[in-house]
Amino acid sequence: MVCNNTNFCIDCATNYYITSAGACSACTPPCLSCMTAATTCLSCHPGYYFDGNVSCLPCSSNGCATCTLSACLTCIEGYYLTNITCTKCNATYPNCQTCNSTNCSICFSGFYYDTTIYQCKSCSAQMHGCVLCSTSTTCLFCAASHYLSATLTGNNSCQPCSLGCSTC
Repeated sequence: MVCNNTNFCIDCATNYYITSAGACSACTPPCLSCMTAATTCLSCHPGYYFDGNVSCLPCSSNGCATCTLSACLTCIEGYYLTNITCTKCNATYPNCQTCNSTNCSICFSGFYYDTTIYQCKSCSAQMHGCVLCSTSTTCLFCAASHYLSATLTGNNSCQPCSLGCSTC
């Protein structure tokens, strides 16, 4: 914000505009930047597009980060672009958090990416008591009543605590 010695602003920060009284006031979402009024948009928040006049309109498809009137141009995390729409990663690749059109790159917590079958697999289904893993044989964090045990090969597994112990 730049104001002169009479406190009349001549420039405002991003997401603000100069009011007729010379003060800086916030733009109203979905306007990212605006002029002369909080809803006279110049640019838009992700998920909206500028109508070429003064308004921001919602993208027509879920998951769009940037779009035009009829097409998604980029997608938010957790979606990938297919032609002109965004598709949710988890719909195509079960238990996948981040992906592109050809494969999953990050699985949800509690899953690891199996490169032999190109799928996210459950840590607990591969290793009893494991709630977070990096591979089918390397556990990173165990469930309650289990402890992390390293093997000579460098793989980690979860072993049950002694009978009656809740933490070991």
